[in-house]
Amino acid sequence: MLSEKYEGEIIEVKEETYYVSDDDGPSREKRLVAIIRTPNGKTKKLPAMKGYEVGNYLKKVRGEASVRILTKKPE
Repeated sequence: MLSEKYEGEIIEVKEETYYVSDDDGPSREKRLVAIIRTPNGKTKKLPAMKGYEVGNYLKKVRGEASVRILTKKPE
């Protein structure tokens, strides 16, 4: 979302199973998620995108649609 703002280091990338319901009835869907640790110590779960690796630093700026992937934590 354009109004979101966050940053943090990826600590885990994993596949999770979600239960979804549609016209055919309930079913399971697997999705790849990335868990990041923010500078204040909290964790946040995000949909993982191509190129996300453990140790990368993500930065999402309010008003921009894309997430910046940095290889190192900015000083």
